[in-house]
Amino acid sequence: MKLIRRFFLFFSITLLCIVPLSAQSEDELFGDEEIVTQVENADSSNAVNDFLVSDRVRVGGSFSGSVNLSEQVNNPWDNGFTLFSPDAHDMTVNLQSLLYFDARPEAGRRYYLSFKVLWPFYEETTVLTSAKYIHVPSPDVKTQNTNIAMPQIKLFELFADFNYKDMLFFRFGKQTVTWGVGYFWRPGDVINLEAIDPLNPEVQREGPVTLKMSFPVPGVRASLNAYGIIDPGQKTFEETAGALSASAVLGSWEFTAGGYYQKDRPLRGMLTAKGSIGDIELFGEGTLARGSERIWITDISPTLASSGFVATKDDKTSPFFKGTLGFLYRNTEYNFSLIGQYLFDGEGYTNENRLDLIKKAHDNESAIKNLLELAGADSDAVFSGLLKSLIYNSGMHYAALSINLSKVFTNKVGFSVFALANLSDWSGFVRTQLTWSPMSGYAMAGGAQFVFGTEDTEYIVLNDGPAVRLYLTLTLGSGAF
Repeated sequence: MKLIRRFFLFFSITLLCIVPLSAQSEDELFGDEEIVTQVENADSSNAVNDFLVSDRVRVGGSFSGSVNLSEQVNNPWDNGFTLFSPDAHDMTVNLQSLLYFDARPEAGRRYYLSFKVLWPFYEETTVLTSAKYIHVPSPDVKTQNTNIAMPQIKLFELFADFNYKDMLFFRFGKQTVTWGVGYFWRPGDVINLEAIDPLNPEVQREGPVTLKMSFPVPGVRASLNAYGIIDPGQKTFEETAGALSASAVLGSWEFTAGGYYQKDRPLRGMLTAKGSIGDIELFGEGTLARGSERIWITDISPTLASSGFVATKDDKTSPFFKGTLGFLYRNTEYNFSLIGQYLFDGEGYTNENRLDLIKKAHDNESAIKNLLELAGADSDAVFSGLLKSLIYNSGMHYAALSINLSKVFTNKVGFSVFALANLSDWSGFVRTQLTWSPMSGYAMAGGAQFVFGTEDTEYIVLNDGPAVRLYLTLTLGSGAF
């Protein structure tokens, strides 16, 4: 295994030495998801070199500020809709900024740093300051704790770009890695540290410390890429992950094949395709893994109290497939866009297994709650959490659809609808939103979120019933600088 692992990690370096290379732009080579738009890499002209070289650091970023008010009405279809006396209401404040520093001292070198500042600016953390063992009159441990206010400043990206004779391009540091082509889901992306949020799919995600090597294949529109990926907290070389990918452009389509390996994680292979037919952009990706990191629940019983009332299993050897297909249509004349995506998750429960486990949970509900009450726990809350952990992401078929009108009668008003559904149990939610932007830096968005499904389906359980949530969001001063 050590030989295979080392071969996988260093195969790309060997390949770089034997394949003739030609120059490409940084965007083509690295394909990152940065907020900052990158300029083209240097060519042989002095004018371009002079443009790329700067003796000063570019500074910029973005500011995001908003206040969100929301209320929830539980089961309005049976209990009646009570707008001014909701079952729950809350207010949240979002205040954050991303700042970046971008320096290009030479045409072939670039240094980039970005970090986020979040509200609240300080977060209290409790730490242990001392511990003393006391054996008289009875064995005990006496501890002292203190609260430390930690600033919420988060390093987001820090990397350097350099190259060898404009033929072999490197990027080393903490960076977002482009892996996969999905919009709401990317089943093949196991590199970045964050999953896509379907409600905010275009937000840049945090990536790991990575060495990326990119090189084009001469004479064709193709490139080869190699990655060495370091996980947070990694202490040995054997824990380093390796990934390889090869991309080729054929007409209006781009195809990519890749593989991922890390010790004690499933070996994965990936295929992606994206292109267009007429005005419709299409994308798809599939990944095949040997084994899974998922833990499945196999039984629920009061006799399993010592293990949280559940029996579980894992699978490190079976093949698991995940795949997705989607489309994107934009019409600038009518200010209209439509995005849809389907996801197949081979790690989900079959309908038979899922229904059987839910039935076992309800059959044993009284006995489990009695044991929880004897232990002094909140039996309703704990059992609800148990059911949610079983049913969350339990389906094998999912779909999402986004409809957006950026102009309704006037360019200051927009309207959107977003729907996400578990097609295995036919539950999900629909979120509508009307946006009004009367001036630069200010916007008001309001809407409602409706959950649909029958009893014991995923989104009904996760939402604690068929509730309706109303919200109003005020965006104040957000923008880039």
